[in-house]
Amino acid sequence: MRLWCKRSITLLLCGVLCGCASLGLDQKPLHLGDTGFDRELTGRISVHYQSLSTDHQETVFANFDWSEHGSKVDLDLLDPLGQTIARVRAAPEMTTLTLNDGRVYSGVTPEALTAQVLGWTLPVEGLRAWLEGRPLHPEAADSSIDADGNHRLVEEGWTIVYTLEAGDTAPRRLNLSYPGPGVALELRIVVDSRSGA
Repeated sequence: MRLWCKRSITLLLCGVLCGCASLGLDQKPLHLGDTGFDRELTGRISVHYQSLSTDHQETVFANFDWSEHGSKVDLDLLDPLGQTIARVRAAPEMTTLTLNDGRVYSGVTPEALTAQVLGWTLPVEGLRAWLEGRPLHPEAADSSIDADGNHRLVEEGWTIVYTLEAGDTAPRRLNLSYPGPGVALELRIVVDSRSGA
């Protein structure tokens, strides 16, 4: 149980550090304070983590539930039996981080809170845009399409690669890499279902 808890914390940190953007979709950025945006997503996360200071490596897996209503975001990471192992609740006025052992932490932003508690920054605000195939900052993002037709985005230190199949309105499979500093991450996200707009 302790090993799974440790892995779930690592996954929490890694999984939310993801991002994706599309060249062909709406490029309007989203911000945590925005309202009028409601959606729910479920899917799976695979994270490979390497500490650049200790060279410790680990690969973890989990399911996730993402719920967004107006300016509030709830992100649950789940074990294979569907039990919540970690939860981030983000809102403009406060963020809470709850671990599966019952410990609860609070802070002003999810980015600052996760950096303080876990030592990694989780860009929940950015994820609101990236999950829909939008860059966080369109004016600063480096977007391209490679020779294989994959969409590639370089933003905030991340390289995100994904494809849009016929009929897709948002990415379903995302491959992300983050070279550091501090840690190197390779993240794969599969969105199994989405609802809302």
